[in-house]
Amino acid sequence: MLSDLMMADLDGIGLLERTKEKFPDMPVVMVTAVHDISVALAAIRNGAYDYLLKPFEREQLLNAVGRALENRRLKVETAPTKPIWNSCRSPHRFSFS
Repeated sequence: MLSDLMMADLDGIGLLERTKEKFPDMPVVMVTAVHDISVALAAIRNGAYDYLLKPFEREQLLNAVGRALENRRLKVETAPTKPIWNSCRSPHRFSFS
């Protein structure tokens, strides 16, 4: 997800927090014109993958999004899979009599 920190009806940090609650694995890149390190730290502490200051070059944005997507892909590839037997814990699921 790509989001600005300052929006008309919504605070970017609030959107980031809600997004991470519902979709914790979604990479989020925040952009802003606010040149304040405390704002950047708040974004990163709340789960932003990256933070870009405006104005930025097109290549900076493409690189940040590319890194975020690659990071997500690697996490998905290396995530442990649930054993198949976890879905059939009921002792009555199978009957062999």
